[in-house]
Amino acid sequence: MNFSNDRYVPNLGYLLYPCSLCLNYPNESYLEWSRELSNTLWLWHNILMDSQQNESLGKWLGSQAWARTTAHDRLRLFKLVVQLVDDAHGQGFGFLDLRPWSFDFMEDGNVKYVGRRILFRDYELSSHENPNNSNNNKYGEEMEKEWYAFPDGFDKKKLPSFNVFCLGLFLFEMMCKFELLEARDAAMVDLGHRIIPPQFFCWANDNCKEAEFCLWLLHPEPSSRPTTRVMLEYELLNELENTSATNLNDDDDDDDDDDDDDDDMVDETEPDGLDDVRSDEGVIWGED
Repeated sequence: MNFSNDRYVPNLGYLLYPCSLCLNYPNESYLEWSRELSNTLWLWHNILMDSQQNESLGKWLGSQAWARTTAHDRLRLFKLVVQLVDDAHGQGFGFLDLRPWSFDFMEDGNVKYVGRRILFRDYELSSHENPNNSNNNKYGEEMEKEWYAFPDGFDKKKLPSFNVFCLGLFLFEMMCKFELLEARDAAMVDLGHRIIPPQFFCWANDNCKEAEFCLWLLHPEPSSRPTTRVMLEYELLNELENTSATNLNDDDDDDDDDDDDDDDMVDETEPDGLDDVRSDEGVIWGED
């Protein structure tokens, strides 16, 4: 089977598929391809049924539609965002506005980046902004600009690693539930200023694997953060490709046996554990 790089499916439009589809592995069976397509369509059925075309991801995060999705749904949506960033990095571009309000849901099952992008090697001359960005929640956008802001004296040549840092903020904001918006705002401000908030450890107690992955993305040393390609190959995201659509409504917590098995599998690219930072709650990290 031959498909274009645009990943076009007749009668469905352009869809973002997990990176191990038969587009990259031509010897995979049609059954395997159809299973991946089913997973993607189930994800968008759960999410887009409550959202509108061109609604921003930032607006969705503050809605009841977000609350009705499972952690599995949100993690798969995060993976689609990572794929967009990885595609841009592969073409030599970085995102200047990598935050939820810069991504729109599309009716065809796609997620579109509507912020500015730049070429790494030509920062001053190649900045592009999408004039059709129609986000209009000024409070939400202004708060996000503070959370995802470049640190003082930031070297734009480090934009790829800073994009990964922003994906760490993105992951925490997307996955962690807060009783009050004020608590979320305070936690995001702390993380944006390289301070680990108390809420992070509360979240980590029940989501250890996700929290360790998030800390890896937020590593204070830019060179120690993974690339977007490594992120997609990491177990937490890579294993989503083999999850059937029927698992979308399963409980978020894995069985204890599964956790034990995971502990026995150590990969040299895995992030450091939480033990190094758990005793230093509120620690201030270094700058990029």
